[in-house]
Amino acid sequence: MAYSATLNGVTYTDDSDPSTGLANGGHRERLIPMFSNAIINLTSLKDLTQAASAAALASSTATLWVSGVDGLVGEVKISPINLLPYRRKNTGAFTTDPSLDATNWEPQAYDLSNDVSPQLGGSLDANTYKITNAGNPSNPQDLTTLAMVQTMAQYF
Repeated sequence: MAYSATLNGVTYTDDSDPSTGLANGGHRERLIPMFSNAIINLTSLKDLTQAASAAALASSTATLWVSGVDGLVGEVKISPINLLPYRRKNTGAFTTDPSLDATNWEPQAYDLSNDVSPQLGGSLDANTYKITNAGNPSNPQDLTTLAMVQTMAQYF
């Protein structure tokens, strides 16, 4: 059974299909475009998520969190640090911002702005498909090996 993923409208498979497959050398032609399409999908998802979060926040009755003010379990406050909403899990006059206090506050939206671009640890050589390993520049990671493709594919 071939596994497949469709990213930005393009289908990729783990078999040797000549049009979509990553096996039998297909990864040499399709791996980098697959990563690019995955980033495009994630960016789109981030934009949709943040738009939905903003819309939900605009229609809520959430107010800005103020240190030391008591409140009811279930009320939603906006963190002054990241401007995202958090629902109160416990009673008390908390002095720690909700974005930094997972014990007493549950996030109601997520900031994905720092989670979209993968950090590969070095620069990509587009001719050899190798990434310069930041820890050891003389030992680049070859993206065309089956082991590397299988390792990276688990994240997609």
